[in-house]
Amino acid sequence: MGVIDILIVLALIYAVYAGFQSGWLKILTTFILMFVASYIATKVSDFLFGILYKVLPFFNLFGKSQGLKSINIIIWKILLYIAVFIVIVVIIRKISFKFKIEEKVVDSMVNISIPSKIFGALFAIPLFVVLIFNFILIFMMPCMNFKALNNSKVSKLIMKNTPVLSGANLNLYNNESYIIKRINKSDNTKDNLSKVNDDIIDNMTSTKLVNKNIINELKEEDKLLGTRIKKKKKPKVEDEEENTPEGSYEDNSDEEEYEEEYDEEEIEEDDGEEEFYNEEEGEEEEEESGDFCDDFPEEC
Repeated sequence: MGVIDILIVLALIYAVYAGFQSGWLKILTTFILMFVASYIATKVSDFLFGILYKVLPFFNLFGKSQGLKSINIIIWKILLYIAVFIVIVVIIRKISFKFKIEEKVVDSMVNISIPSKIFGALFAIPLFVVLIFNFILIFMMPCMNFKALNNSKVSKLIMKNTPVLSGANLNLYNNESYIIKRINKSDNTKDNLSKVNDDIIDNMTSTKLVNKNIINELKEEDKLLGTRIKKKKKPKVEDEEENTPEGSYEDNSDEEEYEEEYDEEEIEEDDGEEEFYNEEEGEEEEEESGDFCDDFPEEC
């Protein structure tokens, strides 16, 4: 068993415990609400897609689904399913509130008998199955690329064996599973994008998830195939010494030579100045000695 399988089993155990604590009436009414909303959402979402597919935007997507715009058919079916499901739940809740059904359910939870708790735990199992069925159907959208969920044995068991709901949604689930496997193959590249997209479309039409006429109209409007951008590889960061361009050391040496020459010139200038001062001092000494000899010839 994988991680997803273990999580589903643990969630089922908790659901049974919650059902035991809540009693049969609350669990049963919640199950009926979820089941009816799921079934109606399946039928209505298919109907709405058949009407709205011309005006619905088809996105270029991202990741391994990038450019495979045919996957938008699956995404829009799921999004419409979610929208209709929420609307149905809200409507039923309002009806139950009007007829004070919720109040009766709350009153029944004040003193829950042991038989009520036992039946609550039993009814919690089909309720959990309906809830997890919807969870899997939504999170199996190919753009999410949930490979672990696609490989889960327990999720496949639920999706293929849930009464009524499996028959209504099996094509959608099978297409989700196929697309996740297809986009993760090694040939899903930019150069082979059109072939992968055609394989997805062929699977949709062969399972009768989408009518061929709808596919042809979408192809004419150029809504089924997008583009894929190759990611630019970032250059590897190397050591500063390796990245230092050739000749940079020569430039430094030239600067050093220039500085040395400049220092030598300064030294020569200093020496020249010293010689000049020494000559002047010598001339002054000679002049002074000459004057002294003129004044005192005897001592010279």
